Amino acid sequence: MKKIFWGLSGGLGPIVRAEPIAKFFKKKGYEISFNTYGANEEKFIVDLGYHVLSDWDHIPPPEKRYTFMPTSLFYDLNTYYARFGFMDEHFVETLIMERIKLLQEYQPNFVISDLSLQTAIAAKYLDIPHITINQSCFHPDGLRIRWWENKPENLPDIVYVVNKVLSKLGINQISCLEELNRGDLDIIPSIPSFDPIHAADNVLYTGPLVNDFLIEEELVSQSEFHPDIIIYPGRLKDGAGNSGLFVLYHSLLTLTQSHYKVLVSIAKDEELPKEISNLLTTNIKIVRWFNPSMIKDKRLFIHHGGHGSCMASLKYETPSIIIPTISEREFNARQVKKLGIGEYVVPTYLNKEVMQRVISKVIHSTSYKIELQKLNENIDFCLDHVLTKILDHLTGRNE
Repeated sequence: MKKIFWGLSGGLGPIVRAEPIAKFFKKKGYEISFNTYGANEEKFIVDLGYHVLSDWDHIPPPEKRYTFMPTSLFYDLNTYYARFGFMDEHFVETLIMERIKLLQEYQPNFVISDLSLQTAIAAKYLDIPHITINQSCFHPDGLRIRWWENKPENLPDIVYVVNKVLSKLGINQISCLEELNRGDLDIIPSIPSFDPIHAADNVLYTGPLVNDFLIEEELVSQSEFHPDIIIYPGRLKDGAGNSGLFVLYHSLLTLTQSHYKVLVSIAKDEELPKEISNLLTTNIKIVRWFNPSMIKDKRLFIHHGGHGSCMASLKYETPSIIIPTISEREFNARQVKKLGIGEYVVPTYLNKEVMQRVISKVIHSTSYKIELQKLNENIDFCLDHVLTKILDHLTGRNE
């Protein structure tokens, strides 16, 4: 049986956009094995009917002197990876060598990576066909994550560390980590106006990869509760701290006891602190699951700015208000604003008065909905067509 190895970054977002692609290849007879971070994510992949391969047990954590305090701020992949201890050369080398070993044992026909540095390097070293899944801010020919401001001097240099390992492996050195996100073909689960890439060679846009496949743990009776607004804060606590709690608190502080009906989606394993549960008045309901179609026909979608949430807003033509909790999400938020399909509020300048004003602005304007409809009218991407191109490319390479 032909096999695919799929290296993911953390969280559910990469799994959500991987699933429709994985489903296509599974129907074509491929065995698919994923590698991701976290027990919850691994269980989720297994529940979807795929395999999990892990090499994390063999990788010691980076030395503490190479780590930084949790932060929402990063300027590129160099500073993104610095947050996770990638200044530690031994840690980086072990990470890469274990991934090479895993691929040597599994022997996939091709590799897919979604922000997985070690997977990209292992595929290059072993000369395995490599497909990437990318957002434009992580692609070497896309806009830099914080393109609107100059990057500070004297930042950690992860490129130097990675190049030392590449040199040992006999692989050409890189000038930026984004180069590792250029594969034989690059899949962009988006549209060009949202995720622009300057050099489009080997770049394939799929349009929004948004699907409902999560199990509904709770049901809200539609005959009793018709929400105007959906709030999805992402994980309440993540690598940047209490970012989801921040989104949820400031949203509910504004909407508690309002005339709007509000549906809040959080994970089933997360507990709400008292300062938030005290804001849950009768106009607000909590569900412990999220399917993107929940936002269809709603007046407003408030979220953290994750790429998948932005794509859901686009697909279901629901205007967004984004409270971007990390730099990549601020990139997405600025794209939403630029396209006229929503607004954003930076956390530093968020209070109840500001949030009330922005909610009123979006809900009472028709322009956001009109722009969303225009974008959807021009989307003509077909996922099956894109994936058939990939199969043709791989077949041609192997002949």
